[in-house]
Amino acid sequence: MDINLILVYNDKISDIGMGGIYKMTLKREKTRKILLLVSGLLILVGGFRGEIHTVFMKAINICLECVGIG
Repeated sequence: MDINLILVYNDKISDIGMGGIYKMTLKREKTRKILLLVSGLLILVGGFRGEIHTVFMKAINICLECVGIG
């Protein structure tokens, strides 16, 4: 694939070069890792607060209402 096609696809000007693409990729990977860590931490916090039980009870009630039992 031509480098110009990659730069046009990413909406970047062609004078950035390959170094700019590599830095953008590293920045995205760092952002993804941070978001994954934060989301895992928030899931754990919700678990310790008892939110898992609340979510499952709401899911059960919705399922029973769809079937027509609840």
